[in-house]
Amino acid sequence: LLISRLLLVSALVVMGVLVWKNWDSLAPAELFDWIDQKITGGTGGSGFPVSISGNTVVALSPVKSGVGVLTDTSLLLMDANGAELMRRSHTYARPMLRTAGDYLLMAELGGTRFQLETRKETVFSGTVANDIRSVAVSPDGLVAVVTASTKSYLSEMVVFDKTGKEIFHWYSTELMATDVALRRDGKQAAVIGLSTEKGAMKSTLLVLDIQSGATEPVASHSGTDVLLCAVSFLSNGQVAAVGDTACWLFTADAENPACVPVSYADRELLGYAVGDKGIALALRHYGANEDGELLLTDAGGTVIGTAAFEGDFRHLAKAEDGFYLLTATRLYQVADGSLAANREVPGDGLMVTTLKDEALVLGLTALQTYAF
Repeated sequence: LLISRLLLVSALVVMGVLVWKNWDSLAPAELFDWIDQKITGGTGGSGFPVSISGNTVVALSPVKSGVGVLTDTSLLLMDANGAELMRRSHTYARPMLRTAGDYLLMAELGGTRFQLETRKETVFSGTVANDIRSVAVSPDGLVAVVTASTKSYLSEMVVFDKTGKEIFHWYSTELMATDVALRRDGKQAAVIGLSTEKGAMKSTLLVLDIQSGATEPVASHSGTDVLLCAVSFLSNGQVAAVGDTACWLFTADAENPACVPVSYADRELLGYAVGDKGIALALRHYGANEDGELLLTDAGGTVIGTAAFEGDFRHLAKAEDGFYLLTATRLYQVADGSLAANREVPGDGLMVTTLKDEALVLGLTALQTYAF
């Protein structure tokens, strides 16, 4: 017993010295993960593939410490060794997942519930008054929720801080809001939605200043030739809005707003991913049954590359330095405006995301990583 106690005390002293010596390089939010890695030696988990039999995976999304895996019953956090770092059960009928930094935001599409998670804890659980249409989270833990509305309004957007306190509330009498994004510093929110104008459907992008609390948009842009479906901020503060026939790269300058449209011409949109510095669009000519073309733009809307890919399109996702493109036959690494590399993969791949410096592919029965 005495020897066990001495060993425990020695381990604590060594750990304390290590923390003290590395304090300047350790962010407080990452201290828990660093200590855990030192204690376990980073050897938790038996590696990939990891079986997912019995679960229906709804979404995959990367976080700092690994990847969030949302199933029909649980939210999991897995590390690069395949170890399960966290599991939180849920009863959401139509769960959705958004991540940023260390945060995982889970919400019930069409319901009123949402909860903000980290590896260590449920940060807070919240409810809204109306049905949720979309959500967003920032690296600092701000949460934005777009909902339907009541009375004379069509939509609402509510922003909460990481304590669960409401800090911003926006209403619209004209716009049916469909998606929301938060700028990385949490100062602005972008909202897209639909309305009608002279019998035609119109898409609108609004940028709102959360910090000032003003409910009038800082900048906006509308068009009748596209139905917007998703919005996101790039790392430089540009706004990317993706639609069925074109995407917009928008500069939300109050004095000189500018929108650069990128048209798909005679091609249909199969999938998209918004990266730190641009957009990747998977396109295919109408009438074709397989294969396609990848179109890449920079933050200004300039096309920086196009490349043909083989096989039936499955999924497209942001990677650390580019994108991953998954088809029924191959997994492509996208970098420097081109398809930099590819490898054959099993035909049951459904979804891809990034896990550290590798691609993580969801199959019918397992999760598998691929290195390039």
